[in-house]
Amino acid sequence: MKKNKKKKKYKNNKNKNKKKKYKNKNNMNNNKKENNKKEEEDKRDVVCLVVVVVVVVVVVVVVVVAAAVVVVVAAAVVVEEVVQAAIAKAAAAVVVVQ
Repeated sequence: MKKNKKKKKYKNNKNKNKKKKYKNKNNMNNNKKENNKKEEEDKRDVVCLVVVVVVVVVVVVVVVVAAAVVVVVAAAVVVEEVVQAAIAKAAAAVVVVQ
């Protein structure tokens, strides 16, 4: 009489585990890739913001410097006119004295 061999309950269990393992690895890799993409996009956004801020600051500085130059030139013109008037008065006084 032959002994009946017990049938294995979980015949392909090893293969299923292997598939699960690889599936998990693939999921992890995909998640890593997605996270990396998100990080790169975040970095790009930060770089764009920094560039915009720098450009705005440079424009504001240029405008302020230009305004200061205009004020200084106007002040110089006014001072020059005052000096010319003082010279003319002094010359007139010298002429009158002589």
